[in-house]
Amino acid sequence: MPKAVKETDLFPPVRDYLTGLGYSTYAEVKSCDVVGIRDDDLAIVELKTSLNLTVVRQAVDRQNLSRAVYIAIPEPARFNRAFRGSEKVLKRLGLGLLTVYLSPLRSAARLRFDPTYEGRLNQRLRNAVLKEVSGRTLDLNQGGSSGVTIYTAYRESAFTIAWLLNRHGPMLIRELRPYFAGQGTADRLQPLLANNHYGWFRRVKRGCYEVTETGRQALDEHPDLSDIAEKRLLP
Repeated sequence: MPKAVKETDLFPPVRDYLTGLGYSTYAEVKSCDVVGIRDDDLAIVELKTSLNLTVVRQAVDRQNLSRAVYIAIPEPARFNRAFRGSEKVLKRLGLGLLTVYLSPLRSAARLRFDPTYEGRLNQRLRNAVLKEVSGRTLDLNQGGSSGVTIYTAYRESAFTIAWLLNRHGPMLIRELRPYFAGQGTADRLQPLLANNHYGWFRRVKRGCYEVTETGRQALDEHPDLSDIAEKRLLP
């Protein structure tokens, strides 16, 4: 019995397709399955195992963020009349379509047609996507994931702070700031530490924090992230 296709199976070939066009790709950004950044261009791809109304609605919603919105689905066995009718609807909506060929030997995303949407964008929401991407120095997510931890810029910053506090002991916020120079996080350290969303920090005194046991456990559970933090932060 053939293996059921999952949305995460579509991600690698879609990522490779966008990379081939010169995009830097990111997964699971502000509810978008895949985001591609190339200069001032923002491309968004929604992954689905079948072409249905749910993914069409999601893709139309993404047109608030970008005019280059695609749907990616497994390549059908036959491009029959019903499928061509669905393509006609997507074209009317200004959406693009990618079909993903999957086999045990190889996989590839193929362009059926590009998006043609020319409507207005919501700059506030678009900027929120761009800001999230700019705050990530690594992308550990798998597009199309559900029920798993999503590594956001916020979580990455919190992990980096926990790593620094674990290595150096209690630190003042002003001592942490140089490690985040050039990043938007430098100006958000105080609320990030004070909110303590993950329970990784403890306030020692005004403006000074240490890592908690919960924070140390998070570091132990992700040695790969600790290695990345060490290479990035130590001379």
